[in-house]
Amino acid sequence: MGKKLKALSQALVAISVGVFLADLVPDPSGAASTPPSSSSSTSSTSSTVATPPRLITEVPVASDYWPRCAQNVDEYCWEQATEIDANGVEVPAREGGGYAYCHQGKGMSDRTRCATDGSFWLEIGYTNNFDANDVDTTYRWKVRLGKFSPDILMLGNTLKTVVTGDVESGWTLEIWAKPTLKAYKNGCFSPQTCDDKTVAESVSYAINGYLRILGINASWPSVSSEELRDSLRGTFISTNGMSQSWTFSDDTFFVTAIGPHFLTDGTTVSPGYVKVFLPESYVVRQRGYASLAEVSTDDLAVTISGKAVTAGIERQEHGLLVDTGVRHFSAPNPTVKLLAKDRSVESPQIGSSTTLPGKATNPATTSRSLKRGSSVALSSIRPVKSSLAPRWTARGKCAVKGKRLVAASSPGSCSVTLSVKKGTKRTTILRRSYVVS
Repeated sequence: MGKKLKALSQALVAISVGVFLADLVPDPSGAASTPPSSSSSTSSTSSTVATPPRLITEVPVASDYWPRCAQNVDEYCWEQATEIDANGVEVPAREGGGYAYCHQGKGMSDRTRCATDGSFWLEIGYTNNFDANDVDTTYRWKVRLGKFSPDILMLGNTLKTVVTGDVESGWTLEIWAKPTLKAYKNGCFSPQTCDDKTVAESVSYAINGYLRILGINASWPSVSSEELRDSLRGTFISTNGMSQSWTFSDDTFFVTAIGPHFLTDGTTVSPGYVKVFLPESYVVRQRGYASLAEVSTDDLAVTISGKAVTAGIERQEHGLLVDTGVRHFSAPNPTVKLLAKDRSVESPQIGSSTTLPGKATNPATTSRSLKRGSSVALSSIRPVKSSLAPRWTARGKCAVKGKRLVAASSPGSCSVTLSVKKGTKRTTILRRSYVVS
């Protein structure tokens, strides 16, 4: 009798363990299950299960939407969001969810496996049927990026981001953002096609944008060193422009933000904004400040439509949020530069017309415009003797080809630099920014 009771006891234990393990088997479909409510009897049990180490799997294929994270989907996915109301109450998001996918601008039919060197970028945002009643609600969610470094994000009304991880264990980007109004008009992509009389054809509310991974001295958006890239990681640009892009050159962000001047009624001015978040790592390591507290509005060189303005600063935990002062569209296209703590290494404010003495220890900087696809002779920008071995370089939406500066066929901003050889040293004598429209 004793042996029969012992055998029965062992069988019951085996059945219990089998049921427990069955609860831990992931859904083979890969779909995320609905989280149990706080009253569920399984919630305390599931919280005791050890989280497996994150493994970076093969990089996704272009144009494939990333899934929601689950037990069997640990990278290249988005986590369940929360929403925070105007009173600060945070609850699980009732509707919608994050989205992300990588591509290289060749359309949804491109099935190339994405590269993580910056030649591909990520469309990123939060999808929901937003309307005007949602603009005071903040959505907070994480995107697990694997080997995609979250260097510069351009996304709607972004309030805050936090970057964690590394290239070995995988990067994670946490985002706080609100739905924002966006006005649209077909062909509204430049100051010429979207002037101060333009009326929007439609209006929507959205949280959408894109994330770029910076290259190192590459043909796509890049910087000169890994140190500078690491310092910029976590930068974000917040704007509700219909057409939006950026370039970064000479420690200056050139932001293209364009939209119809009026809303659909033809009388209400379309509200607009452009804000640039500079991480503390960039402020301290690259610009020489001891802390964020040292930076004031006098340390910022900001322009709107080529004219110098005074920007606002919001000090956050991990950096500075610079409000350019843009309040409406059509094409303000601001520039933002945090001047170096040591002003002796600094050039004049972008957009100024200052011309410096011939010693050129600080290069002269001016701002002009170029039509898309046009070109100008380098000699018309600045005549220089060939004996000085002049070297012209360009970044952004233009390129040096032979003896001419050639604008790209798409709108944006660019900068051109001229350096000459004096003795054994090479000195920069001119920097000029252009708006390509």
